[in-house]
Amino acid sequence: MRTRLSFSGLLTIIFILYSSVALQAQIKEARDSLLLTLQNTEKDSSYIQTLGKIARTYYSNNPDSALLYINEGLELSSMLQNQPLLGSMYKQKGNLYFFKSEYTTALKNYYEALHIYEQLQDTLSYAGTIQNIGKAFEAQENYERAEPAYRKGLKLLEEIGHPAALSYAYSNMANLFFFKEQLDSSLYFHEKELAIRQQLGRPRLLAYTYNDQALVYEKTGDTESALKKYYASHDILSKQHDQWALSMIKLNIAAIHLSRNNLDSAMHYAQYAHHQAVEIGIKDAITRSSSIIAEVYERKNDYKSALFYHKIFADYQDSLYQKNKGEEIAIMEGRIAMRKKEMENQLLKDSKALQAETIRLQRYLNIAVMLLALGLLLLIVYLYHKRKKQQKLSQRLWLINQEINTKNLQLESQSLEIQEKNQSLTELNEEKNHLIGIVAHDLRNPLASALSLSELLISDCEDKEEDEVLCLQGIQGALGRMNNMIQRILDIKAIESGHFNLSLATYSIDELTNNVVEQLKATAGKKNILIIPKISPATAIVDKDYYSQVIENLLSNAIKFSPMGQRILVTVRQEEGNILCAIQDQGPGISEEDQKRLFGKFQRLGAQPTAGEQSTGLGLSIAKKFTEAMKGEIWCESVLGQGATFFVRFRS
Repeated sequence: MRTRLSFSGLLTIIFILYSSVALQAQIKEARDSLLLTLQNTEKDSSYIQTLGKIARTYYSNNPDSALLYINEGLELSSMLQNQPLLGSMYKQKGNLYFFKSEYTTALKNYYEALHIYEQLQDTLSYAGTIQNIGKAFEAQENYERAEPAYRKGLKLLEEIGHPAALSYAYSNMANLFFFKEQLDSSLYFHEKELAIRQQLGRPRLLAYTYNDQALVYEKTGDTESALKKYYASHDILSKQHDQWALSMIKLNIAAIHLSRNNLDSAMHYAQYAHHQAVEIGIKDAITRSSSIIAEVYERKNDYKSALFYHKIFADYQDSLYQKNKGEEIAIMEGRIAMRKKEMENQLLKDSKALQAETIRLQRYLNIAVMLLALGLLLLIVYLYHKRKKQQKLSQRLWLINQEINTKNLQLESQSLEIQEKNQSLTELNEEKNHLIGIVAHDLRNPLASALSLSELLISDCEDKEEDEVLCLQGIQGALGRMNNMIQRILDIKAIESGHFNLSLATYSIDELTNNVVEQLKATAGKKNILIIPKISPATAIVDKDYYSQVIENLLSNAIKFSPMGQRILVTVRQEEGNILCAIQDQGPGISEEDQKRLFGKFQRLGAQPTAGEQSTGLGLSIAKKFTEAMKGEIWCESVLGQGATFFVRFRS
């Protein structure tokens, strides 16, 4: 749980606000008005909606009464066959059990609502209910099930584009990652939530978002950023005249100032919160503000004042305890009253049933003679109907069997159709590979001629202008990149078609690796990058050309994504019947999301080359294919912002 007040989630806000004495009076007044409306309303959809509104007024102080109204709404919705209201009442029942911390029962009702909204194709209500399901899993600290639910609801809301609901979905994601202590992700979703609420122009919700961001910064230890967010929330709430929320924000600010030993600032904010809490009667805020003020006085060696506020803290803490116990007793009394009423209803039903049974037995005694006379006829009728029923059942079973046979034939037909389509796709893929090979081969010769011509022009440029030389060098570079791309495409074609020949033998891995390092030192030197080889003698069963290509791809990638003046460590060592080669850079690192797509074809990842180098997106895919073809393994280990290390392992 958070150590500061969080305003995230509309339901949570409502639940917390119910503790306000002033608001309780407003709720009672609203409830009385609704009960009066209920007496003058026919039992239709408006009546059901009023039942739901009344139930919500009982959430915090008498959940058992709320449940009675919700169950009546469910029964009437079912009787009227009003599916939208039935889904709404199931969802509301789930909310009630959520507030009672009975999450399993809450989930059962949420799933009932979900099924109804799916049938109705009500995407907005469906997505909102999925968010509630995620919240129930989150409350049980079952984050592995909460996250898929949140993501599914978020995707639907992004598709339908409902800004207000979408902001709450982003807030849920942010809170989930906060509890999972993935604070960067939490801040990311808070930023998306903030952007929407800024567009909606709803200052109060903006203030709540700033507060939640402050909680994340405080968790990271960045109290400076946390204070900025708290101040932003404070400024908005000051203009909104939301004294309850403003007091809580001031308490959060005071707590940070106290942790930083800014005693005067801590005192200023805590005293304001204390006076406001006393004025509107928020006992938990009085307790917390008294504790902070007492701590400030104690650090200032004003022990008399500290003792005074410690006494207030102790008194209100006892009061809160007694209040909680009183609420528990009230809830228990409500449950006892409800149970008593249920028992009385059951006794009444049993009494009526007994009376009906007595009348029925008396009637049977009066017509006993008639029953004896008709007994034989009834037996004949019974046997006749039983025979007819068996005949109908047999006919129905025969029809079902026929339907099953028809379905089996359809499945067989579909299976054959799928096989034919798979065969067609295979042929198309082979045709595609063949076409790519023809195009690439046809391009290589004119491209090689163009490269040679550009080299000749550059070698004969002593009397040319500097701009002309740069232009020729640019042409040569572009042709070189095109040639490299064609070669990569041909490599991929060869891999996919299986038309490449391996020449596996035992080679000195240290020599092959050193050769690649020497070849790329000049490239690294252009960026003032130092390649540090730590290569031990080692042998492995590889194809020397393919092995060299794999190491070259990995090392050139490390150079491409390393900033100027960094180092790259290349190691080769023998371990347990294998050799392990590792290439470690000091680049920007690779996120967990990018690591999942790292070895795919034509991938564009988050990190970018540091000197504007070109990338085809094929290098790592080719490296993986070549490595696996040589019975090796390749993988990457990286923490975002801390560089990356690529490993390849082969049999000795």
